[in-house]
Amino acid sequence: MDKLTKNQKRILALLLDRYESSKTYRGENMRNQTFRVKPGEVWPAYTDNFTDIAEIEEFEREVSILEQEGLILIQRKKTGELQAFFAVVENIPTYYALLNRSERKETDQAEKQMYEAFAERDDALGAFCRDQLELLSNGRRTKYRKDRAENYLSLMARILDNREELFERELSLEVLHDTKLFEQSYRKTVCEILRKYGTYADLPEDENEDRLRQMLILEAHQIYTNPGYVYVKGRAKIVFRDGNKMELPEGLPLAFSSSYIAAILRIETESKRILTIENMTAFHRFAEKDFFCIYLAGYHSILKTTFLKKIAMADQKQWFHFGDLDPDGFLILKNLRTKSGLDFLPYHMEKELLEQYHHDTKPLEENDRRKAKNLIASGFYADTLQEMLKIGRKLEQEAVVSKTAIPR
Repeated sequence: MDKLTKNQKRILALLLDRYESSKTYRGENMRNQTFRVKPGEVWPAYTDNFTDIAEIEEFEREVSILEQEGLILIQRKKTGELQAFFAVVENIPTYYALLNRSERKETDQAEKQMYEAFAERDDALGAFCRDQLELLSNGRRTKYRKDRAENYLSLMARILDNREELFERELSLEVLHDTKLFEQSYRKTVCEILRKYGTYADLPEDENEDRLRQMLILEAHQIYTNPGYVYVKGRAKIVFRDGNKMELPEGLPLAFSSSYIAAILRIETESKRILTIENMTAFHRFAEKDFFCIYLAGYHSILKTTFLKKIAMADQKQWFHFGDLDPDGFLILKNLRTKSGLDFLPYHMEKELLEQYHHDTKPLEENDRRKAKNLIASGFYADTLQEMLKIGRKLEQEAVVSKTAIPR
C-alpha cells in the first residue's frame, strides 16, 4: 500500500496493541489467539444513527482496501454492516512497517534502560522510576509515552537537585531548550508526579487550586515563576552578612528580593508583634501601631520562611496572622504555622466579626463548606468555623481594615 488513511492506521495500530498485550506476543500462550477491534473503537461515528451515509460508505471502502490487501479479516452482520476487524497474524510484521513502528519488546527495553538510570535515587524520581520498571516487568504499559517521559525525568532530576534560586523559564530553557515549554506542556504532570511520590506538607487539596499546588511544590525546591519579593512595613534595622546595616522607617512599605534576603544576617525590630497579612490592599491600609507587617500573598512560601526566621533569631516575638475570615484564611494560617514553625495566632479573625460586619459578608460556597469541615475535624479553630457554617457566611479582611478604627 502506498499510504494509509487515518482510519486504516488506527485499525492496524489497535490490532497491534491487542497483539502486543497478549500472551501470544510474550510467548506464554499454547493456543492460537485472535485479535479484533470493533468499528466503533476506530471511528465512533460509525454506530451513530445521525452520521452521514456518504461518510459511512467512505469508511467501509477504506476498511475493504485493508481486507483486499490481506491485512485484516472483516466480520459482517447479515445486513452487511461491519461488526469486527481481525488481525491476520502472519502479516503483523507488515503492520510494523506500514506504521513505521518498533516492536514493543524493543521499546520496552529502551524504556527499561531509561528508568533504570534513575531508579537508584532515594527520592520521588527514584520511586516513580521503580514503579514504571515494575509495570514493564509485568508486561504492562508505562504511564507516559517514552519521548514525554524522557523530558519528565530530566525535569524532575533538575528540580530535585536544585540548590539555589532558579526561575521556571530558566529551567525550561536549560532542560527543554525553550523558555515557555515547561509552563505550557510539562509543569502540571511533573508536579503531579512529585506530589504523588514526594513529601510536601499542607498542600491545598481542592481541584481548583492546581496552580497553587504547583507553585508550592516548585518553591520547595527554590524554583519560582518570577523573582520573589517580600513586602514589609514597620520600623526595623537590617543587619547584613557583610556588616552593613540599613534602617527601615516607620510606615514606609519596602520590598526585598530573594537574593537580597539571602544577604541578610538578621532583622532587628523593636516591635514585639509580627503580623503577616494575606492581601495587598489590607497590607497597604493597615496602620495599627507597634506591628512589624509582612505581606503574605496567599499561602506561605520558603522565601517568607527565610525572612521570618531572620526576625525570630533576634529576640522573642509574638506572631500574628491577619487573613480573610473564611476557610481559606484559616488554611493559610495553618500552613503558615507548619511551614515556619512559629506559633502564629489569628488577628481580626474572631467569629464575632461575622455579625459585626454582616452587611459585608458573602455566602459560603460548597468548596468553603468542605474546607471548613476538614479544619473542624482536625480541631483547628473549630468554634469560629462552626459559626461560619451555621450562618453560611464569610468575610474578606478588606472590610475589617476599611471599617474599623484603624487609622489610614
